[in-house]
Amino acid sequence: LQPYLNWLEQHQAQGILTEVGVPNQPDWLRVYQNYLQHLSRQPVVIGVVLWSAGPWWGEYPLRLDPASPGSVAPQIQLLQPWCGLELAPS
Repeated sequence: LQPYLNWLEQHQAQGILTEVGVPNQPDWLRVYQNYLQHLSRQPVVIGVVLWSAGPWWGEYPLRLDPASPGSVAPQIQLLQPWCGLELAPS
């Protein structure tokens, strides 16, 4: 990640990160939270595209939509401080 951030800064550019995702597991959620915190302090990063969502993914570990009605995926909960999401269970 740091070489990309350095390149953006060196070239006075802004960029996004795409297809970002982690499984719903405690260790990976900590990594994800640290990653998001680091990105939130980077003025060269203007967005992140998450991976993946939708019922067609079945039990895919990176799935972001809730596995059951009335729940919110933990990966989505971690995004709330940075995007002002109003989390409403589906």
